[in-house]
Amino acid sequence: FLLVVGLFSLYGTIGGKLILSKVEQAVLRRQWRLFSMTGLVVGVAMLGVSAWLYQRGSVFATVLLVFACIQMSLSYKDWQYSKAFDPKQRILQHITKMGGTYIATVTAFLAVNLYFLPPLLVWLSPTVIGTTGIVVSRLHWRKKLGIV
Repeated sequence: FLLVVGLFSLYGTIGGKLILSKVEQAVLRRQWRLFSMTGLVVGVAMLGVSAWLYQRGSVFATVLLVFACIQMSLSYKDWQYSKAFDPKQRILQHITKMGGTYIATVTAFLAVNLYFLPPLLVWLSPTVIGTTGIVVSRLHWRKKLGIV
């Protein structure tokens, strides 16, 4: 199960690095679309595993469902973003990708090391806290860059 979290982290890390790469727009667009489609495939696979876990009565089905929805949402937004790269938006994309990776990494760490708390709390609290941090950071940078 931590493999799925690892894939989620890998998606964010590759995206965070890719978006700040200094390559031609056309090359970046092709790489970004391939990246987005790969993320969508991973999200659909996560949905399938979530359904499988749900049938077996696992509490982790809910957790994986949340991660699958986030993954598919990010992949869709990444695909939309590939249509019109805005240089000012690239830093916001980087913040989102690396923040998501941080959330997934902290979640994996807590899941392995905090066995005395309820599983849903351990698995979902980093997402709630980290997402709030990403939103605040993006708002700060939007203001700083003059993005409406």
